[in-house]
Amino acid sequence: MMKKNIFPILTGVLLLGIVIVSVLIYQDKVGNDDSSQVSSSEICGVTDDDKAMTGIQASSTWGKTGIKNGDSEIYLVLYNHFTEDDILIGTSSNAAENVEIHLSQLVLDGSLKMDIRKSIALPASSKIELGPGSFHIMLIHLKQDLNSGDKALVTLHFQNLGNLAVIIPIKDW
Repeated sequence: MMKKNIFPILTGVLLLGIVIVSVLIYQDKVGNDDSSQVSSSEICGVTDDDKAMTGIQASSTWGKTGIKNGDSEIYLVLYNHFTEDDILIGTSSNAAENVEIHLSQLVLDGSLKMDIRKSIALPASSKIELGPGSFHIMLIHLKQDLNSGDKALVTLHFQNLGNLAVIIPIKDW
């Protein structure tokens, strides 16, 4: 009589169970109408305890309200928990026709100048803040109104990591 090795089967069943539970938790968080309870760190499966992190984490995410065919800005903090540098090389979103990385800078005459950037360097074991008056992500030509309480999906494209999808809560400015 031949004995069957059931270890691979049990491992597969366990992994399938973990995937199903993860999907159910994700759907519960995304389906929740209270945007203050859903952060990108929860969607990405990480916590706010930076010391326990690995990879790249997006936190403190929010975006400005905007009207259809107008623009909006996305702000967040990126943490690189890797031991090697990475580069944010692009962004995309289903909320807008075009998405760009911008840098706002105060110039000598006191005005604010906004330049398009192709990338943002993210050194190993560091953080970069994308906020008002600095780096930010521009959603250009919105496909629909973005109202306070809405959520927008933004995908960050990294040179080494690949893609990181982030749910962005929309707030009044």
